[in-house]
Parts: sequence; structure tokens; C-alpha cells
Amino acid sequence: MIEVREVKKTYTGKHAVVEALKGVSLTISAGEIVGIIGKSGAGKSTLLRCLSLLEKPDQGDLVLDGDSLVHQKDDRMRQIRRNIGVVFQSSPLLKQSTVFDNIAYPLRLANWSIQDIQTRVHELLELIQLSDKAQAYPATLSGGQQQRVAIARALAAKPQLLLLDEPTSALDSVTTRQLIRLLKAIHTQTQVAILIITHELTVVEALCERVLVLDDGVFVESGRTAEVFAQPKHPVTQELLGLKERYD
Repeated sequence: MIEVREVKKTYTGKHAVVEALKGVSLTISAGEIVGIIGKSGAGKSTLLRCLSLLEKPDQGDLVLDGDSLVHQKDDRMRQIRRNIGVVFQSSPLLKQSTVFDNIAYPLRLANWSIQDIQTRVHELLELIQLSDKAQAYPATLSGGQQQRVAIARALAAKPQLLLLDEPTSALDSVTTRQLIRLLKAIHTQTQVAILIITHELTVVEALCERVLVLDDGVFVESGRTAEVFAQPKHPVTQELLGLKERYD
């Protein structure tokens, strides 16, 4: 459904040139849940920014259902971009807007009708189990509830792909388990493809059918999550799983 084709991204600073991505390729099928793990500085955030089109790759392409995302004019790019929902690690809600209006925001930008917006927002409020919070403001919500609203906002326009950047990093263990159950329910009901970038391996183990390990701008290992976690082959994967000494 979405293909990452030999994507490269380099940043030039005052004192150094950093190759954040060195030609990564990835395919995510419709309805699949995929996890990407890696140490800090591996290139995970850069990959997410390229996938969400906040930054364009220096080389390579991103293809969604046959449409190139990199080589499009702005209007067409925005149209295709609506098929990708994103929840960043710091995806602040609009503080002066209600929960309803936060979720409705992308639909208004896309010129949905008032009736369609009402219907869609109420569907999402029910899905995230916050129907009673429609007129509440973000400041009155818990961290977990705010994350649910951010996910609903990302799903509002019915994207084909949902990108999640460290979705549980600010949550306690109980709220993390609740969010995992919610994401499972969302996937069951919508069959949206989900890509999760996280350092929390329990989240990947609980949700992801497949996992890829990113290190120094390249994928060093990939496979079915259960198999990779049971028998990690690459030293970086072994280190991430806390098993490196066992394999030395």
C-alpha cells in the first residue's frame, strides 16, 4: 500500500554532515501493523518526518497506492497527504478548542459538510470512548485521554495509514495498556494500516505483526515480531532487547 523506496536524507550543519537515512526501503501492506525500533539517533524521527511529508527526502520516493508523494505539486500533495494520519510524540491539542472541535479541525480544513463533520466526530468519540467529553477542553483531560483525542483527530479524514511516534512515552503502565487495547480496537474496526515508531518494546510485542530495526540510517534486521524478539540476529537488536550478553 505504501512503499518507501531507497529514501536518503542528509543534514548539513556548521561542523558536520549527518546522513540520517542512507537509502531505506520499506513496504507496508493495507491493514498491517508494523513497528520500527532503534536507539536514539538511529534515524527514526527523520523517517517519520519524511513519511508524513514534513520533510522531503533528498533521494528516493514514497509511493501510496501507486501515487508518488515526493514528485507532486502542492495541491495534489495535500490531497494525497490526507490519506496519512500522524500522531507525533508532541502533538499538542488546540487548547482553546473543545474535544469536538479538535477532532473536527482537519475535516473543516478539508471542507467537509457540517452534517458529515457531526457524524464523523461522534463516531470517533464513541470509538475512543470519550463521548461524554465532547465539550471538554484539553486542560481538563488526563494524558491518556489527550492521546486518545490526538489519535481520533489523526483518524478523522479516514486515512489509509496511521503513523504513531512514541505514542506511549508519556503514559504510565496502566494507561499504556489501555491505549494498546484502544489501538487494537481501532485496527479491528477500521483496518487502517499502522506504523509505530517507539522505544517501548512491550508496545511492539503487543501490537505489531512485523518489526524493523533501524540503526545509523539503515534497517539492520526485520521480520515477524515474535521471531525477531525470540531470536534476534543483529547485535543492535540484541542490545535493544537486553540480550546482548547472552549472545556474546
